[in-house]
Amino acid sequence: MRSQGRHVVRHGPRQTAQLHPSDPRFRQILRPRLGLRRPLPLALAHLRPRQTPFRLQPDPARRRNRGDALHRLTSFPKAPDRRPHRKTPSESLPVKRPLAALFLALAPLLVLAACGNKTDRRQAFRDTATPIYSNASLSAAALAGRWSQTSAFTNTPGKGCRSGGAMIEPTATGITLRARLCLDGDSRDLATDLATTGPGRLTPTGKAPAPLDRQWWVLWADTDLRTVVIGTPDGSFGFILNRDGPLPPDRLTAARQVLAFNGYDTTRLQSW
Repeated sequence: MRSQGRHVVRHGPRQTAQLHPSDPRFRQILRPRLGLRRPLPLALAHLRPRQTPFRLQPDPARRRNRGDALHRLTSFPKAPDRRPHRKTPSESLPVKRPLAALFLALAPLLVLAACGNKTDRRQAFRDTATPIYSNASLSAAALAGRWSQTSAFTNTPGKGCRSGGAMIEPTATGITLRARLCLDGDSRDLATDLATTGPGRLTPTGKAPAPLDRQWWVLWADTDLRTVVIGTPDGSFGFILNRDGPLPPDRLTAARQVLAFNGYDTTRLQSW
């Protein structure tokens, strides 16, 4: 209790005399009992005197005055911020552990690879695990002449184009081809040279639309060279050419058997 500039100091059950803080006896009494070293460098409004054995008694008006002696008082802790916490962009990101980070880095590549495999399986008309054979006894020059396309593989039967045709002329290194072919429902024009790269195997040397830009293998030709079956190792295309208009049923059956033997799915072979 503060009265006329003097303090009443309580410590346990004992009470000191009324002393002014400037009185030397005030410090002599407080030092041995309470361990007072120096005034704390804290404002009174920021201090909480609940956890101390020494309390400053308020004056009758229930006010504490600036300059009053304080001992072992603690400052108020910072009140918790109860406002919703907004995460920064960096806090919103998950903690990337090495394995998770590697997976996240490779995920786009895995998705692309999966999409690529799906596309390849959809476009391939043959089982690439099955061996494929070309006609070793056929010369490229024997293919010279005009041909009609009578059959081709498609994923969408009845879609788009109809049968095409080709004109073949022999060259010193292979053949020259001018053709319009219906492949998987789309018409493709081709005018290029094809070089002989193996027995019964030809490869375009000029610009050619996909998938005709890869190897052409002659899988079969009848004895009189009236019908030929063309395929490719990756199975992206396959078709039948015939010289004399419509393909007779017996030669169509033989051609389908050759295609099936080389791994082609003949259920997707469309004939006109």
